[in-house]
Amino acid sequence: MPLSDLKCRNAKPAEKDYKLTDGGRLYLLVRPNGSKLWRMNYEYAGKQKTLSIGAYPLVSLADARQSRESAKEHLAYGRDPALTSADHPERRFKVVARNWWDARKARWNAIYAERIWDRLEDRVFPRLGELDITKIAARDILATIQEIEEEGKHDLARRVRQYVSGVFRYAIASGLTATDPSATVTDAMKAKPKTVHRAAIREDELPEFFRRLRNYGGEVQTSLALELLIHTAVRSKELRLATWSEFDFRKQIWRIPEERMKMKREHLVPLTDRAIEILHELKEIAGDSELVLPSPDKVAQPISNNTLLYCLYRIGYHSRATVHGFRSTFSTIANESGLWRKDAIEMQLAHSEEDESREAYNAALYLAERTKMMTWYSEKLITLSKKVANRDDLLEGLL
Repeated sequence: MPLSDLKCRNAKPAEKDYKLTDGGRLYLLVRPNGSKLWRMNYEYAGKQKTLSIGAYPLVSLADARQSRESAKEHLAYGRDPALTSADHPERRFKVVARNWWDARKARWNAIYAERIWDRLEDRVFPRLGELDITKIAARDILATIQEIEEEGKHDLARRVRQYVSGVFRYAIASGLTATDPSATVTDAMKAKPKTVHRAAIREDELPEFFRRLRNYGGEVQTSLALELLIHTAVRSKELRLATWSEFDFRKQIWRIPEERMKMKREHLVPLTDRAIEILHELKEIAGDSELVLPSPDKVAQPISNNTLLYCLYRIGYHSRATVHGFRSTFSTIANESGLWRKDAIEMQLAHSEEDESREAYNAALYLAERTKMMTWYSEKLITLSKKVANRDDLLEGLL
């Protein structure tokens, strides 16, 4: 039978400890010295444990029941109720994380800052948010990380560990704790699976590729679109869904909105002279359409996912190349040239960095270098595209 406040008040001490049970494993422990202490038995990580809630009547029956329900909620999220910081709310991980985030967010752009907070709320706080930061162990952090790894999201797992480490470093500097248990988690994390690169054309194969592309017997729009993709090193989706409002022809910049980017941030693409020429040709084909690449059959819709891929198939590159592979071609040529910083190359490809805290600055930082790099690359492509053409002219003269 549940306890009543009257029964708690009237409980008298005895020669030995005895318990007055309330339900849900909550009970009032009456000691021989007359003290009355709220306790709750629970199981965590396969072990029987007891939670100390407080002394009656300072902690009322209603308060004890509320603490019991709160403890059950912690257990439901995989947290040990004994590690919550009811006595020191300023040490709760979520509180410290908010202070860390507030201190750092001025260095980040708004989108990046919100992304970090959303990830903390979704991935970290359910397990660690209510825990006292001084009592969080490496195994608690590892359990959080492993939940993400089980989804196959290894990059996200690494970033979340970086966020947690940032919170602990802030706590150390603030005198709230002495160590960063996340530092030892790295060695227990799963290795990222080796990336399987998509089939890509090598530099010495580009002259023949461009010869075949010129002789493509399908829609002119398709061959121009594939050439534009090669000259900009963007993803297929980023190009297929492009609208004319995204292009600044005077500044020769293409602003791809964040909602179309894999990494969910606006991406600036320098446009070379050849890219501008191709866009003018595509504009003539598109007519009044807002889309750069409207479908020939349904002008209100963009070309399909497979349009560019089928073009590759028709010119003889089935299983030999993919549309995405041209990004690898660019990366290989640019890296092997030794002329450009890796950060600039990765930014042109809109790749995410291992240390995501740098993302907010790179778009502006590398734009000048990327503009020079893409001009260099575009001119190189033009030179390569003419090699076979000159050879063909020579052969025709000999026949």
